[in-house]
Amino acid sequence: MRCCLPWEVCGRVALSRTRAEPPAKVDPVPETLAAECDTSDAEVACRICWGHQGELVSPCVCRGSAQYAHTACVEDAFRAHKNWLNVKCPTCKHSYEGSTAVHLAEIALCELERDFGDEHVLFAAGMHNLGIAAGRVGNVGRERDLLERALGIQETKYGPDHTDVATTLVNLGNSYGCLGDVEKKRDCLERALRINELRYGPEHHSVAVTLTNLGSVYGVLGELERQRDILERARLIMEREFGPLHCKVAPALVNLSIAYGALGQTERQRDLLELALRINEREYGAEHRAVATTLVNLGNTYGRLGDPQRQREILEKALRIKQREFGPDHVEVAKALVVLSSAYGDLGDTERQRSLLERALCIQEAYYGPCHREVLSALGGLSLVHGRLGEHGRKRDLLERALRIMEQAFGPRHRHVAITLAELAHTCGQLGDADRQNELLERARSIEQVAISPHRGKLASVAARLGALRLCVCRRRTVVIKPQGYLNRILEACRMNA
Repeated sequence: MRCCLPWEVCGRVALSRTRAEPPAKVDPVPETLAAECDTSDAEVACRICWGHQGELVSPCVCRGSAQYAHTACVEDAFRAHKNWLNVKCPTCKHSYEGSTAVHLAEIALCELERDFGDEHVLFAAGMHNLGIAAGRVGNVGRERDLLERALGIQETKYGPDHTDVATTLVNLGNSYGCLGDVEKKRDCLERALRINELRYGPEHHSVAVTLTNLGSVYGVLGELERQRDILERARLIMEREFGPLHCKVAPALVNLSIAYGALGQTERQRDLLELALRINEREYGAEHRAVATTLVNLGNTYGRLGDPQRQREILEKALRIKQREFGPDHVEVAKALVVLSSAYGDLGDTERQRSLLERALCIQEAYYGPCHREVLSALGGLSLVHGRLGEHGRKRDLLERALRIMEQAFGPRHRHVAITLAELAHTCGQLGDADRQNELLERARSIEQVAISPHRGKLASVAARLGALRLCVCRRRTVVIKPQGYLNRILEACRMNA
């Protein structure tokens, strides 16, 4: 969930594992072009100048005759008001989105620097706004850099325990999380939580926003009960302050649903997501990015409930929205592709599943690099697809690569490493390499007493997991039960924490 400074409005919707704004995950928007909509040219006009010529965009959640505007007209109105820290539409009262928001925030920052200098707290607020706008269109590196600089100014001017410092820490933490640095995200959010509880008390909505973001961190770190408890607390605070159907409650519902899903309570997860979807559709419209992120989580949930047809329908809609909002090569699109691929796999369309995963992997590699843990969801999924297609050599190569990434990301004795070793061993066995198979299984067996939630596989240690494998070496012959189900659980965790 993204936080707003008291005088700024360029909040960030964080969705699901996502993030939060007012509201939250999970969630970047080049605005909708008028040409992409069903409205005919005769009906589309700029809401400011009423002209039909030139490119029209939909820069906010206004609809009807107020939906479209020329970017230049929006800029002229913004300059006329000279309220440089108010990047909201005066009609719908929501933040501007996409490239319009970035453009206006850049104008504001130039004006603030000219009026106050580049060390003033108002200049820091302008950088904060621009950072959030940049993050929303997918430029998370720029967001992080701007927020780090804004934080330095705020700490110098206000001291380390000011509420504006806490606000920037929440958003900076989310930027670190998007860039894969979960530990830095946790540190920022825990510091922000201490400040907000000290300044506002434990039941304030600013505390709830921080808790919503912090809960997702503990989910990534595997502390599922703690994640659930934190998010339940956040939801209760938000509902008490705003009412149960307010848009600011939706991010807490989405993130809480993920916690319940990780704990195996899939029906509860579905119910929370259905409620969040109704709230977001009512607040933002059916084609908004907040709706798309909720749809991704909901589609994944229907897949876990054994309804791949419903899963596919939901995820196709989510993919369409995300491609329009982020562009076809954005990592948010890759997340939708990975989850959609599982629906096609369950429906028996393995070739379609493979093509979606290959596209997702290309996007992830281009954004994160080939050795980042974020590529594991597509990489692991592809390995299973090649196994189903009988291409065991290709599967082995993908698993070897996934294993190297896991060892670097999680450490050589992590439970995910053990399960991947077992899957790789099984694949080597299928290729007739019994020596390699036995070596890998022995490595997996050597990983002892790794803490595993009983809700993920209902096993307490790697020894218990590998007991299912029953390594039985007899005259260089190995009999092993497939660990593929456990690898699927790892990939599910990667998708839910994406």
